[in-house]
Amino acid sequence: MKRKLWLSIAMLAIGAGLLVAAGLASPASSGNTKAGAAKVGGTLRLSKSTDIDYVDPALAYFTDSWELQYITQAKLFNYPDKAGAAGAQVVPEMVQNYKVSKDGKTYTFVLKKTFKYNTGRTVGPADFAYNLNRNADPKMQSPATSYMHEIVGVDAVLDGKAKSISGVIVKGNTLTIRLTKSLPDFLSRLTMPFFSPLPPGTPHDPDGINNPPGSGPYYIASRQVNRQLIIKRNTNYKGSRPHNVDQITWTIGPTLEACRLETEQNSVDYCVDGVPPASYKDIADKYGVKGAQGNGQFFFNTLLGTSYFALNNNRPAFKGNLSFRKAVNNAIDRPALVRTGGYLGGKRTDQILPPSMTTNANIYPIKGANPTAAKKLAAGHMPPGNKLTLYTANRGARVIRAQVFQFNMKQIGIDVDVQQFARAVQHAKCGTLNEPFDVCDEGWVVDYADPVTFFEPLLLGTNIHDTENTNEAYFNDPKFNKAINAAGRLTGPARSKAYAALDASITRGGAPWASFANITQRDLISKSTGCYLYHPVFLMDWAVTCKK
Repeated sequence: MKRKLWLSIAMLAIGAGLLVAAGLASPASSGNTKAGAAKVGGTLRLSKSTDIDYVDPALAYFTDSWELQYITQAKLFNYPDKAGAAGAQVVPEMVQNYKVSKDGKTYTFVLKKTFKYNTGRTVGPADFAYNLNRNADPKMQSPATSYMHEIVGVDAVLDGKAKSISGVIVKGNTLTIRLTKSLPDFLSRLTMPFFSPLPPGTPHDPDGINNPPGSGPYYIASRQVNRQLIIKRNTNYKGSRPHNVDQITWTIGPTLEACRLETEQNSVDYCVDGVPPASYKDIADKYGVKGAQGNGQFFFNTLLGTSYFALNNNRPAFKGNLSFRKAVNNAIDRPALVRTGGYLGGKRTDQILPPSMTTNANIYPIKGANPTAAKKLAAGHMPPGNKLTLYTANRGARVIRAQVFQFNMKQIGIDVDVQQFARAVQHAKCGTLNEPFDVCDEGWVVDYADPVTFFEPLLLGTNIHDTENTNEAYFNDPKFNKAINAAGRLTGPARSKAYAALDASITRGGAPWASFANITQRDLISKSTGCYLYHPVFLMDWAVTCKK
């Protein structure tokens, strides 16, 4: 997870009241004169300073690993390779046809017989059933389970009372999934890489496998952890998705500075985790913002995402201490925090949802810190020893943000112990119950195009787990749990309205986060790279990318 000029995002209702982003950058055929004129073949060269979290579909949960999953894993339903609102429309991928029971609790899917793994094995309903059961195996500790509790029999597997999910049934070429209640967003959930197929017998390894077979247009040919990934075209793929380059090499280790230099020298095509934040103004001046035509190399897009400090409600500093949580929200300097990301690095916010999914509530100061108000709220509610522990990453903007946060807290009499880790390590530590941190610098981009993907995995108290937890504020308020569940049952405009109201209500009355920025993405590509497409859910679409 997962920019001063801000592209507007319009709000659009699709399907069962899902919200999608519109007004995002349109696909550019950089160096190609016509859409569809992409050159086929060649090698796309990617670089990243640190490794991704996992390539195992059950465990991968970072934006860059989902970019990889998007091109290597086919699913029952998916998002098309299109920009803007069109790219956020849920469409069948491996499903030939399906039906839903009148009560909305039983889905029956008839699958296509044309999808094959790179190994040559045909993908069938049993592969989807196997992976659902693999996700539910408690030893896997898969974050997918946050979205699986409503499947009949899942909790029995998670609790060790059953070996397989009773609500997942395979018969011939048909997969049936029974739910405990109607879920308006169920088909959208199935677009997540968690729910891609895996052949029966795939190991249940809690550390993740490094060689999952690919059912999409590409597959992972090899992985050397912390060194390199090789992704190749799946020659058995007969689906409709693009697959322009023959191979993608993903090198791990070069610094952000080195990656920028190599991209401009055309020895690397794309920096997966960006370039130094301070470089973006120079890059924008040099190449122009967006570069949507001709030989554009610099692109700027908005994400359905939010950057925030998670305030650990399981620790004495914040547990039952709403006044101090509000104090932190008043004490942080949002403009300074946004500036740490460099030019076009984000838009100030104090709310949970990105602008397209909510309404502006003006709850906390976004033009600068208000230490006076913060001190009043903190009086009599200070943490033990007037100290906080902040967990953050050891690279990029988070290093500077920690200094800003430290300074802001000092203004209200709080000392902050900053502890830095590799990003994946930090995320895992913040997701471990009873880990001794008070604040975690986090960011979140939607799992699919619906605001439920902020509230249920991040703020629903019943989704707190011992490890691999995404509710890193450990927020568990019965009143708000009830409101989150109620909003999730709605459809259409009522759903949109309920989530916008919930955003303001939790931000004001619960304050589990100190949100500070809506996330943007800035992409520098080499001069030999074309067919750039930014996807509203999966971000960089490498299936579309081509070499000139």
